[in-house]
Amino acid sequence: CYSYNYAKDVIKDRFEKGEEAISKNAQYSYYYAEDVIKDRWEKGEEAILKSIWKNDYKEFLKGLK
Repeated sequence: CYSYNYAKDVIKDRFEKGEEAISKNAQYSYYYAEDVIKDRWEKGEEAILKSIWKNDYKEFLKGLK
């Protein structure tokens, strides 16, 4: 997903204009939360929690506390 890569590698911060595209892909949503936002990302949770990434995401959230 170009939006995720742009956020992570180019601007090294949230890329709000690309978040709609990122949120449609569970894997990129998980990595966006973990690597870019470094916090819970509710917009991507619908895709994440229906995917194989749900357990990784839950562990990531536990680590935030």
